Amino acid sequence: NLARIIEKAGIPLQSADRAPPAPLVIAGGVACFINPEPVASFIDCFLIGEAEQMLPMFIETFLQHEDKKKLLESLAADVPGVYVPSFYKAVYNDDNTLYSFKPVCDVPDCNVPDKVRRSVLKDIATNSTCTSILTPETAFGRTFLVEVSRGCPHGCRFCSAGYVYRPPRFRPFQGLIKDIEKGASLTDRVGLVGAMISDLPEINALCHHAGLENIRISFSSLRANALNEDLVSALKKSEVKTATIAPDAGSHRMRMIINKSISEEDILRATHMLVSRGIPNLKLYFMIGLPEETMDDVEEIVLLCKKIKSVFLKAARARKRIGGITVSINPFVPKPFTPFQWAGMDNVKTLNKKIKAVKQGLKKTANVIVRAENPGRAYVQAVLSRGDRRVSSLISLACKNKGNWSKTLKESPLNTDFYALRERSLNELFPWDFIDHGIDKLFLAEEFKKAKEMKSSPPCPMEPCKMCGVCDWLE
Repeated sequence: NLARIIEKAGIPLQSADRAPPAPLVIAGGVACFINPEPVASFIDCFLIGEAEQMLPMFIETFLQHEDKKKLLESLAADVPGVYVPSFYKAVYNDDNTLYSFKPVCDVPDCNVPDKVRRSVLKDIATNSTCTSILTPETAFGRTFLVEVSRGCPHGCRFCSAGYVYRPPRFRPFQGLIKDIEKGASLTDRVGLVGAMISDLPEINALCHHAGLENIRISFSSLRANALNEDLVSALKKSEVKTATIAPDAGSHRMRMIINKSISEEDILRATHMLVSRGIPNLKLYFMIGLPEETMDDVEEIVLLCKKIKSVFLKAARARKRIGGITVSINPFVPKPFTPFQWAGMDNVKTLNKKIKAVKQGLKKTANVIVRAENPGRAYVQAVLSRGDRRVSSLISLACKNKGNWSKTLKESPLNTDFYALRERSLNELFPWDFIDHGIDKLFLAEEFKKAKEMKSSPPCPMEPCKMCGVCDWLE
């Protein structure tokens, strides 16, 4: 879509082909500061990090220059977090792994940094992040969105958000109240956004306040082991019909491997609490193809779903209203800046076999629907997730083929399995290693080793420590 947008705007797709009066093409957001390289040849400069910290300095520098080359040189040298791909060169080994990634500047006294340091807003209390434009013409309709937190302390080993947004930060209670009241003046629906909403110390008080104001409140995510009466009551008052629980894996063994610190008891208790309080439908989120997974672990997904169905049915019958359970099966895609960035993805054939096993196992279970993400699409995600600059040719071809990825993969000279399926060596240089998130790569490697040993790790303590390196980096 990014490539299509640029082309439809009448702008040359390749940054190197642009000349005045072509505009400056910039990109940002979490996908870019995880791994910008697959689209690096399309973008003049990336903003790596959190916008509140970067934009004032970026705009000030932008306004000082009319010449594009001098502007880019000034941005790369003077604005922390700005990455200009044309100032860096990638060199590859004979086996196609990355040999080096260094600045190549053709001007004297060039101060382009070897590493691009992510821009981070230490105190998110200084900014309010909520809906700017409220319109029914969007996916969220008339829901006013409020960011509650940034990052997550729990350290699930597959999840980039738990690492690239460190340290985890909460917005202060009074600031959230102001944002909710602002939303209440526009609509009766407020959505709380964040990866750790149920960890917010004042979440119960926030729900109570919303109830007093007759605001229908919803959550982007809730952990099964953090559900309580206030949260469930808030969901019920908001007329929520479906609640999502994310066990992620069916077996205790796999939850240890991925460092998902919820138990089967937590999941069943959450099921009972939600259904017995009048929320009729459940959505269960699982991943398949996780590192070290066996077919026995896949079968455990079926067994856990049946246990959940038993608790669900008992609670629903007591209320004389039986809803349904949707089981969402999603192939694991390895992500940069996680302990699983070294892991290979299962091939499409194996993933289809695992999906079939879950569907067959739950086929005769009433009121349970299994939905699975297409493994072929997940494979493309993996290529984009861990790709280098050479992947841009694949995106250009996909754009030419109007989004037909099957045709594109067949026509491309790239060995896409190299990016998606290969487990990588611990000493390999990655295309995204030039981005400095403050996380010690050795820490992530140790977490990958602990996953293989079925060892769990404690969550981020959310106070200064020496665990992952981010606290020292911030100092």
